[in-house]
Amino acid sequence: MYRQIGSGRLSSGEAITLGVVEAPDEAWRDRIVPFLGHKGGDWNYHIRQALSEPLDDLASRFYVATVGEQVISQVMIVGARGCGILGHVYTAPAWRQRGAYRQLMAAQMDDIRRLGFQVLTLGTGFESHPYWIYHSFGFRSVAPDSGLMRWTADPEAGERYLAPSAAVVEPLRWEHWAGLNLLALRPVAPDEPLPRLPTLGAKAQHSVEGSYVGFMRRYRTVANPQSRVLRSATGAVVGWCLLAPDSRWFGDVWLLDIGLLPGFHEYSAALVADLEWPAAPVYALTSAEGGRAAWLEQAGLHSSTALPGWLRLGDERRTLSLWAR
Repeated sequence: MYRQIGSGRLSSGEAITLGVVEAPDEAWRDRIVPFLGHKGGDWNYHIRQALSEPLDDLASRFYVATVGEQVISQVMIVGARGCGILGHVYTAPAWRQRGAYRQLMAAQMDDIRRLGFQVLTLGTGFESHPYWIYHSFGFRSVAPDSGLMRWTADPEAGERYLAPSAAVVEPLRWEHWAGLNLLALRPVAPDEPLPRLPTLGAKAQHSVEGSYVGFMRRYRTVANPQSRVLRSATGAVVGWCLLAPDSRWFGDVWLLDIGLLPGFHEYSAALVADLEWPAAPVYALTSAEGGRAAWLEQAGLHSSTALPGWLRLGDERRTLSLWAR
């Protein structure tokens, strides 16, 4: 469904219409897919699928600036339950440097506030031209010299969104994309077990925006996938348990990946309860910090060996423990 959210004028004089395509929308699919075709790979998979059919409860919104019937600029917001990802910003080369995207982003930010979003994340080049555009709309780096950025609806929104509360375990779905990415972008706590999210390529503080799409694309074809998240009362993802074939071992071995935010450790048993184990070896890795070793034991794994210095964090090397069943 298309919805107009504003209008404007380029510095070169052309009138522009600002709107949002709320996917799925097959009519707009044939306009947006070619416009963003340069994204490639897994990105193109999500764009086409989102515009073709519902992806669980994920909301995919494609904000567009048009001159007449021509799409000249676009930004996508995907998310659910108050948390989203801003991505796929693109202005057609012939229409750049005329103010199209800044006007589109202003309308888009007003719209996501009306929709009740509390947190948005994005990735760009640190101190690049786009970085400063995002900065002007309230996005800030999640770490020094980083192009990974976060926006919150108010100064306390981030902490409020992830605050301890009652929580429920549910199967991993498309709508958990933005929430899991938000967890991956948190600073590393001194007592946090690492690697943080190895299934999605996050050793420590790292975006999983792209790897999540690839995981979901493959995950839907895996026999007997056993992946879950813990969702809090605010709708936030506050824990995860991912069990899937590990491509680093050619899919012959499965990786168990568990994490919980502080304040939610009491849900560890529920998160790993009744896992249906594959007819293949399963392993997990953890540093000594935090409670992951206890969670792995609850899941039925046993400590196999120590791997001194196998994980580097800055100038420090940590010992990992290999767990298996």
